[in-house]
Amino acid sequence: MRHPLLLIITAALIAGCDAELPLPSVTGKQGELVIVCDKSLWDSPAGDTVFNIFTADVYGLPQPEALFRTVHVAPESFTSIFRTHRNVLILTPAKEGKGRVEVRRDVWATPQMVVEAHYTDDEGLIRLMQQAEQRVKAQLLNAEAERVKVSYSAQLDEGLMPVLSDHRISLAVPKGYKLVKREADMCWLRYDSEKVNQSIIVFTEEGTEDFSMLPDALMASADRMGRKHVPGPDPDTYMSVFREYPPMTTDTELAGQKAVKQVGLWRVEGAMMGGPFVHYVVEDNERGQTLHLFALVFAPAEEKRNLVLQVDALIQSMSWL
Repeated sequence: MRHPLLLIITAALIAGCDAELPLPSVTGKQGELVIVCDKSLWDSPAGDTVFNIFTADVYGLPQPEALFRTVHVAPESFTSIFRTHRNVLILTPAKEGKGRVEVRRDVWATPQMVVEAHYTDDEGLIRLMQQAEQRVKAQLLNAEAERVKVSYSAQLDEGLMPVLSDHRISLAVPKGYKLVKREADMCWLRYDSEKVNQSIIVFTEEGTEDFSMLPDALMASADRMGRKHVPGPDPDTYMSVFREYPPMTTDTELAGQKAVKQVGLWRVEGAMMGGPFVHYVVEDNERGQTLHLFALVFAPAEEKRNLVLQVDALIQSMSWL
C-alpha cells in the first residue's frame, strides 16, 4: 500500500498541472511601444498615420522628443521575446466588418497594456486611430505612470513622510530624494545624480481658487514661489516660468479631486538654466488653502521625457492624510 503522504503529494502535483502559471514581468524600457502589423501596412499611408500618432513630440520639453519609441514587428515575428513587452499595439483586419479598438491588461505579462485595433481597410484604420488617439495615448501613459508609482512605493523613504504631513498629504517618494528646504508654507524635495536633478516642491497659498482660473494665474503662483524659495546660482537670480513657450493647461484629477495641471518650461532669471516643469493645483477645502505640487527637471544635454514622466507620476501618487 502506498504511503498516504506520497498519495497526497502526487495528487497535488497532478492538480497543479492544470493551474495557471503566474505571468512573467514585462520587458522593455519606459516609453517603448511594440507595433505589430504586416510590413505592407506599416509602409503605407495608414502605417505612417499610426507612426506619427505615437511619435508626436511631447509638449513641454526643451528639445523634440517622441511620445513613444516605436518598434515595428511583423505578425510572424511576434514571438515570446516581444509578447512580454510592456506596451503592445496590434493592428489586425476586422473579422466582423466593423472597426474597433480594444484595450486589455496583462495578456502575456504583467503589468502590461495591449491595444488591438481591428480595421476594415487602410482608410478605416486611419479614421479609427484618429478617433481613438487621445484615449489610447492616455491609457498607455497612465500605465507607464502606474508602473513608476508601484516601483516608487516599493522603495519609500519613510523619513520624508513627516515633511509632507505638514501639508496633509503623502507621496510615494523613493529613497534618493533629499529635503532641500522646509518652511511653514512649503517643502522642497530633490533627487540629485551626476547628470540629473528632479525636484518636487509642495507649497500652499491662502484661499481656494476657481478651477476656471486662467493659465496666467498658475504661472503667477509659480513665479511667486520661485522668487521666494528657488534661488539661482548667483545673487538676484531665481526660477520663473518661461512665458515665451506658452504652458499647456488642462483639467484633471488628483487624489480623487478636481485639479488643474500645467506643463511648460522654467528658467532662471539672470542665468542660463532651465528645463521642463509639471504643476498641479488642487483645493484643500479643509484648510481653506490652495495646494500646489510643482515638479521641475534639470538635466542639461540629457533626454527628459522619462524624467518628466517620473516626477509627474510621483505627484499623481498623492493621497490626503
